[in-house]
Amino acid sequence: MSGWLVALAMSAAAPVAGATTVDFSATPVGCFDSYTEGDVTFTAVDGLGLTSTDFGNTPEGSIGILGCGTLPDFSMVRADFSRPFTGTVSVALGDFGLPDADQLSLSLFGAGSALLAHQTLTIPADFDGMTTLVASAPAIRYAIFGAVAAEGSSVYADDFTFEGRFVPEPATGALLALGMLAAVVARRRMS
Repeated sequence: MSGWLVALAMSAAAPVAGATTVDFSATPVGCFDSYTEGDVTFTAVDGLGLTSTDFGNTPEGSIGILGCGTLPDFSMVRADFSRPFTGTVSVALGDFGLPDADQLSLSLFGAGSALLAHQTLTIPADFDGMTTLVASAPAIRYAIFGAVAAEGSSVYADDFTFEGRFVPEPATGALLALGMLAAVVARRRMS
């Protein structure tokens, strides 16, 4: 029975986040301050807002998001998770081969804004398409992604995916420990 209790405790302490993909197809039309889908809220780091690409799809023909600033400004996007999780984050970023090279970036942060992981990729000025950046870390609180370029830049973001296990909050862990202790005490009283 103790093996069953341990398995139950482990599954309750760290529920699986599964593979969740936000494809931005349900974003509002026009500029918006934030967008929440499931366990993630997206906002522009610079506060200028985000826009769905309803005026023109990504290079792969799907709906994505861009910063609302006037070109060539691009807003880095912050994705806040509803609770910390341990796992992998990926995002597709791309451009239409405009005359500027872009340095794509994906950074993962934990408690106290500690940088946990960082991935970059420079795409050449003639790049036409989307590419995916991937990073993994424990106890992820939020991610920041987007691109920077010497002449300013605007890149598309699409298919934000996260997969892993949610980290239990301290109160949840304490309640779980109390429940397990009560089960042990009750079992000893019955014996």
